[in-house]
Amino acid sequence: MARFRKTALPEKQAKSVAKSLQKSGFIKSVRTLSNYEERLVQVAKNMAEYGLTGEIKDLTSQTAINYLEIRSQEIGQKTLDMERQAIQAMMHQMGTLPEQETLTVIKSEHEQILASRAYTQEQVEMIADSQRDKQSLATEIAYSAGLRAHELLTIRTVEERQADERPCLETKWQGAGSRRSALYGTWQRWPS
Repeated sequence: MARFRKTALPEKQAKSVAKSLQKSGFIKSVRTLSNYEERLVQVAKNMAEYGLTGEIKDLTSQTAINYLEIRSQEIGQKTLDMERQAIQAMMHQMGTLPEQETLTVIKSEHEQILASRAYTQEQVEMIADSQRDKQSLATEIAYSAGLRAHELLTIRTVEERQADERPCLETKWQGAGSRRSALYGTWQRWPS
């Protein structure tokens, strides 16, 4: 009588692969390992939907490419690359793909919408209005100077830290909310 192997849950499959990647020392970074495990869970979940049978460990180079080609229609390039790298690392570790070989890079067909994530003047005013006076002033200074919130704390006098000698792009201070470019053109100390 034939025996049929029951496919493990996607999370179990990915955890198993991640453990073997970690034990073998193939992946040293905890963050990379976590990212790969997350992507392998998604791969395992999608395999059945895409008509691929078995577990993620059963992927061959050709089935992995087929999977990535289907996936390229649904997700952005960065996620697609991460899934390819996770599958590739698994296949290298298992020996199903020689270490000197890589999976073909597939270009995503999913259109990525690139929009500015900078706060508008109105948003900054709403944030500043909901803060105490000191924090409100810091928020307004950071926005006016074109700084990220944490960068305000990194400002030092010339005596404490010399300016970097690297050349500066002309467009550096032309972002939204930056008045430095209009006043000075380049970074200088504010007048006393």
